[in-house]
Amino acid sequence: MKKNNAISRLRFKLIAVSMAVTLLILGLIVGGINYINFKKVIDNADTTIDYLANNYNTEETRPEPPDEEGGGDGFRPFDDGISPEVKFESRYFVVSFDSEGNVASSDTKHIFAISDEDSIKIAKQIYEGSSDRGFYRNYRYAKISLNGYNAVMCLDVYNGLSSANYFLIVSLSASFIGWITVFIIVLAFSKRIIAPVSKSYERQKRFISDAGHEIKTPLAIIEADIGVMEINDGENEWLDDIKVQVRRLAKLTNDLIHLSKLDEGKDSLKFIDFSVSDLAKETVTSFSGLATINNKKLEANIKPNLTLKGDAESIRELLTILLDNAIKYSTGDGNIVLEINKKNGHITIDAVNSAKGLSKENAEHLFDRFYRVDNSRNSETGGHGIGLSMAKAIVNAHNGKITAEVTENEELRIKVVI
Repeated sequence: MKKNNAISRLRFKLIAVSMAVTLLILGLIVGGINYINFKKVIDNADTTIDYLANNYNTEETRPEPPDEEGGGDGFRPFDDGISPEVKFESRYFVVSFDSEGNVASSDTKHIFAISDEDSIKIAKQIYEGSSDRGFYRNYRYAKISLNGYNAVMCLDVYNGLSSANYFLIVSLSASFIGWITVFIIVLAFSKRIIAPVSKSYERQKRFISDAGHEIKTPLAIIEADIGVMEINDGENEWLDDIKVQVRRLAKLTNDLIHLSKLDEGKDSLKFIDFSVSDLAKETVTSFSGLATINNKKLEANIKPNLTLKGDAESIRELLTILLDNAIKYSTGDGNIVLEINKKNGHITIDAVNSAKGLSKENAEHLFDRFYRVDNSRNSETGGHGIGLSMAKAIVNAHNGKITAEVTENEELRIKVVI
């Protein structure tokens, strides 16, 4: 059984959307948790710095021992909301500056990993900077007033930052494993999820194909009977009208069958290397007379020597649909322009025609089957509303993209990138 490109694209979109949503949710969760965790490290560091600054020259006293009756428990409440042990367990240094910015003193007795000379260098860089608080390597710093001097206090927060970084790595790893797990689950169940859609789509295609072939036979008989009646009774306007409608219905039937085959994608096409420039020139030449009859000016700007690997007959049909659509539905006596170039390794096809009264909302639905714009797309033109649907199917089968837009000059621009 041939693999259907439309169903494959639907499955791919389902997987892509599911994984994108999962990634977004995991990103928000992991980002939020790590932001809170890192902010807690900063808040703890700032709280510690403030406590150390407020108690820099004070001496801690031990709690009173329990009384003889056992009424005391030897515990002293934390008046500042922080343990007094912080003063002894924190690693920090302080450098004070006088009013002229010269170093007045350097205190490194509470830290082992840095000398007075290095502490002064670091403090000078911080003092001359614009930020009052921030990070310098593994130190959290703050500019404070201490004993009548402007001072810089740097607190070693290596352990806090290491814990935050470790938590970040662990959470990212866990999220990645979770994302992969979701991908495997979605991949395994995606076929089952889209199975009803796939069955409905296949039934629709089979119905169109079977109905089309069934309709062909009576249409052929009706057309043959019309020929016999013309021989026996002569031509008349009623028979001519029946003949036109039969041929129109036969063309619609053939187009529907062809569109159903195009929906199968590459499996129904023969891909070869061919000159798209020569093919386009031939197609434009065949439409020049039709454009002249309809008082249109057809202009072609085709870059020479352009080649494309694809189905030549389908690309010819694509160009035919674009030019036929432009001539039939262009308004007034405006120009019709077909441009074919190569950009970023892709063939680009632009078909432009005047389209007064066509809105941007209408342009979004031009590729829908049987869609018509009331004023300009009606049965009088001889079309039946699936031409651009076939064009889209051809482009999709070549892994390309087709779009339609209404310009400020009230022109319809159909752009194809293959």
